[in-house]
Amino acid sequence: MIKGLRVLHVSKALATLPIACVLCLPVSGQTPPAAEEIARRIVIGQAYPSGNVYVAGFIEDEPRPWPKRIVGVPLDGDRTGRIAADFFRIVAQDSEEHYWFPQREADTFEDDVFATVDRAAIEDRNLARYHASDRTAQPVAFFGWSDQVELADVSHRSSGQPRPVTASERKEIAKDRGAIPKDVECTTVPQFLDDAKVILTASIARRNVSIRLSKYSTPGCAGHLADVYVLDVLAPEQEPRRFEFRHYQGVL
Repeated sequence: MIKGLRVLHVSKALATLPIACVLCLPVSGQTPPAAEEIARRIVIGQAYPSGNVYVAGFIEDEPRPWPKRIVGVPLDGDRTGRIAADFFRIVAQDSEEHYWFPQREADTFEDDVFATVDRAAIEDRNLARYHASDRTAQPVAFFGWSDQVELADVSHRSSGQPRPVTASERKEIAKDRGAIPKDVECTTVPQFLDDAKVILTASIARRNVSIRLSKYSTPGCAGHLADVYVLDVLAPEQEPRRFEFRHYQGVL
């Protein structure tokens, strides 16, 4: 262990136990699962040829429960196959593994969810490590979910299309744009939620609920690049619920 690092010790059983209470979707006639419950079962991450699979989530609770087993599909619609992996452990915050696992796992950051500028240390919080018995020949960025959730119609057909923006989001975006000081000259062009493009869509089998994954990247006003993955949970006659995973890449 590196001197001065703060390590969070959470047992494997404790890390996965609480989620078992919410993984069973309601039967027909019952209230659909809350958006937060669905978001807790969704992950985004990277599978490496070593069999190690690192993931982040869309819920910021620390520490948080993780699904015992996940399945997933590549973010790139041109890639085929599915990812399946079992929970191994929570990645200790501020540990050597936390900072440097992408450099250990691959020679390149190409299409890596956890890519950083100049291969700098990872700053994302709240990550978990899984292990896949069927290894990938190359690193694969993927969208995953608990195997207790049956996703249907996972599709990349809308990939690249603009993510629809709600009326309340337009107000939020306008507020964010207006928050940039008038007397500050930006060195880079900020991007906002209305710049997000759809990656994939899916529905929950036998439930009138769907999800959508989108992404935009923004350097802010001063060149601090971040990738923002946006998870929308969509139910009829309800305002979409939005959850985000923000990955900081570094200074351009």
